[in-house]
Amino acid sequence: MKKILLIFISFIFVLCISSVFTNAAQIDTSFKFSTIETDHFTIHFHQDLADVAQKTAKIAEGTHKVLTEEFGWIPNEKTQIVLIDNSDFANAYTTVLPYNTIYVHVIPPSSGMTIIEYDDWLKMLIVHEYAHILTLDPSRGYSNVMRRIFGKPIPGNDLLSLILFVVTGPPNVFLPPWWHEGIATWAETEYTGAGRGRNTYFDMIYRMAVKEDNIPTVDRVYDIFIRSSASQVHC
Repeated sequence: MKKILLIFISFIFVLCISSVFTNAAQIDTSFKFSTIETDHFTIHFHQDLADVAQKTAKIAEGTHKVLTEEFGWIPNEKTQIVLIDNSDFANAYTTVLPYNTIYVHVIPPSSGMTIIEYDDWLKMLIVHEYAHILTLDPSRGYSNVMRRIFGKPIPGNDLLSLILFVVTGPPNVFLPPWWHEGIATWAETEYTGAGRGRNTYFDMIYRMAVKEDNIPTVDRVYDIFIRSSASQVHC
């Protein structure tokens, strides 16, 4: 039983941060980063992205105002946003361990992606990713006391640090990925002029599921999410 529990917890942890670490490891060492700060964000950007950084700052502060009111949570720390232009593949990654951080590939999606329908790509992306921050970060009661003492530690390969992570980590980190992606997708649809909730491709999927009387049950949602994520951008 102990071994099964350890494997399960390790799996959840890997799902939460592996993509972020992979992305960080691919940052070009020739990049020279600069930083600008706003009231609630610290934005890091390399050469040739100064204009994007200024736009990001404006969008992020506007997003903070509306989403913190919506979710009822204001992070105690500034969110770090790292802007990167080293790929032809549109994507973004969010983590709250050990700090609230969003990595952004600034290139917009290509025509072959199902997220091609947008009014302002950068705004939709920031709304989506900041919704992740505001749903992963909250801590109250016992969890808040643990955070004040231990912060938000990242577990190592030993059992002790893994146990520390379980008893001190943000509770919402352990919710299933489809829940987090669902909330963030709802936010991008509600607070931008586009979003996947208005996307014609996904609308087709919903209509066909109803027509064929094949609406997936809750126990199938996670499998469908994993299969779709394997071939599409993961935000």
